[in-house]
Amino acid sequence: GVFAIGTLLATDDLVAEEVEKLGLEVKGRQLGWVTAEGSLRDAYRMLLTTQVGDRVVWLLARGEAVAADQFRELLRTIDWNNRLYAGASVRVDVTGKVSWLKDTRFAGQLVMDAIRDQAMIAKRPRPEYETEEPAVRIAVRFGRGQVDIGINLNRSPLNQRGYRTEGGEAPLRETLAQVMLARLKIQQDQPSVIIDPCCGSGTLLIEACLRLNQIAPQRQRPSSQLSRWTGLESISWTDLIASERTKETQTATRFIGFDINPQAVDRARSNIERAGLSEQITVEVAEIADLSEVNAGVTETDTVWILANPPYGTRLGRNEDLETLYRLLGDRCKEFKNAHLGLVT
Repeated sequence: GVFAIGTLLATDDLVAEEVEKLGLEVKGRQLGWVTAEGSLRDAYRMLLTTQVGDRVVWLLARGEAVAADQFRELLRTIDWNNRLYAGASVRVDVTGKVSWLKDTRFAGQLVMDAIRDQAMIAKRPRPEYETEEPAVRIAVRFGRGQVDIGINLNRSPLNQRGYRTEGGEAPLRETLAQVMLARLKIQQDQPSVIIDPCCGSGTLLIEACLRLNQIAPQRQRPSSQLSRWTGLESISWTDLIASERTKETQTATRFIGFDINPQAVDRARSNIERAGLSEQITVEVAEIADLSEVNAGVTETDTVWILANPPYGTRLGRNEDLETLYRLLGDRCKEFKNAHLGLVT
């Protein structure tokens, strides 16, 4: 079969690398959409292990959709009664562009019409549309006159790892943190220490720890957060998680976080605990001015990555003292003898 991974724009190369790392073949790459060939089990493994992907879609049909009638015909070729449980609540997520589609809701309505027509013929309960908590999410992706239609295997976005219940002020999206870490190639030369001097809710530290220890980001996702469709019957989600956990390692890297806000530090500690990483990551209340090799317990031989998502005006609506903050951060980082710096700006 063929499945697709939806992702942030301009990160399809990173997703393609993840596909190949699983020993699978990349079928196609577009902005925000990578297709791969594999079994349904492979698709769920991808969902479990992808670090930068937002969703994984098992494709039911692919074809031309230059006109609305072509799209309708393609929808009719899918045996919806065999894919969906009777009366299942459904949500349709439509992305991409095609000339005849002025409002994505129209495409969603065509999908619902096809599902309901088949249900009516089979004398099954009428599926209801549900925006907030659907049993199944259906994905429709238009591009270059073509369309992909499939089951969105995850009900909630994959940036939700299960460890963060509250992010604080302007939290960093988990998948964006992984894009940053991948682009910086932090895992190439195993760092001795990773420091986040304004750690907030701890996302960067947690995601770095997951990456370096080869921990599947979705290992805490309950099966209730997977689309409830007939294909799930052939998959044991718990077995998949157990299998991936055997591949986890324990790196010698130390992960250290600081934040000036005691409440942020409390949130970070709670998130770290929920992620099961309290033994590897420590966070303390401290100012950026306190950042030094001595305070971080760094020796001259340690290789260090300083990673941060510092506050900036448009994100938090404050501009005062930003120049001072960035200059201070730069000055403190220069004091480290063997360090690299990575910032979200």
